[in-house]
Amino acid sequence: MGILGEKIKYDDLKDKGKKEIYNFQRVSAVFAEYGYSVTPIRDDAEFADFVAVPFIKDETTKPLWIQLKGGLTFGDKYKDKDLYICFPDWKNNAWYLYPHDQLYAELEDELRKRAENWDKEHKYQHAPSFPAWAEERMKKYKIDQ
Repeated sequence: MGILGEKIKYDDLKDKGKKEIYNFQRVSAVFAEYGYSVTPIRDDAEFADFVAVPFIKDETTKPLWIQLKGGLTFGDKYKDKDLYICFPDWKNNAWYLYPHDQLYAELEDELRKRAENWDKEHKYQHAPSFPAWAEERMKKYKIDQ
């Protein structure tokens, strides 16, 4: 065992805060590979958990306001904020990043069928596993690693 001790496993983390720290650190490395520097927002107040700012700019790159979740997530509290949702699929060692409002609009009928109390709460979260019904739709939002 080296200076850092032993590697930890996400599934062994019980505390939500520790899972958020772990996810943020892991996704930060992924964003760096695409030319983005990430900065956490400590008091997200139902907005973004972090902002990803491109450090290699061209006409197509822009800062991204991102809510980091444990799985596929939709909700009215995230609407109309130009947010992206990012989440890990640890089973397949993958990350996903999607524009919340755009995908919400595309999947609203499906979400209505799949979420308990959709008509009352308008929220859906599927974590930690990845829902089979969304696999095909989510392919274009998978971050290549």
